[in-house]
Amino acid sequence: MYKILSVDDEPINQAIVEELFSSNFEVSLVSSGEECLQNIVNIQPDLILLDVSMQGIDGYDTCRELKKIEHIRDIPVIFVSARGTLEDKIKGHEAGGHDYVTKPFNHSELEVKIKQTIKAVQQEKAEAEAENKPAL
Repeated sequence: MYKILSVDDEPINQAIVEELFSSNFEVSLVSSGEECLQNIVNIQPDLILLDVSMQGIDGYDTCRELKKIEHIRDIPVIFVSARGTLEDKIKGHEAGGHDYVTKPFNHSELEVKIKQTIKAVQQEKAEAEAENKPAL
C-alpha cells in the first residue's frame, strides 16, 4: 500500500483527506511545513500532498526545502490548494511540485493523479538504476 503524507494546517481538510484516501493509502497527517520537514525521514512517504497557504513556512518554501535533502528530494509533491491562479500553479512547479490541484478537488481525479505520479517516479528511478548497472 502506498504511503502519502498530507501537509495542511486546516483540520477539516486533513479530515477530508483521511476519510477519502485511507482505504487505499496509508495516510499520515502533519499540520505545518515545519512539522513536515521534521518528520519526513521518519514517515518516508511515497508522495506528499502539500497545501500552499499555511502558518509559518508556506507550501512553496516547504517543497524547496524538501528538494534540498538528497534522500528526500525524489519524493513527489502534489500541491493541493485553494489558490488556483496560473501564477500559483507555475510557482508550485518551479518550487519542485509534480502537479497542482485546486480545492475543492475531485476525489477520483486526485486519487488517479496520486497513483500515476507515484508509478511514474518509481519507473524513472528503476530506469535510472538500470542505466547505472554494468552490463553482464
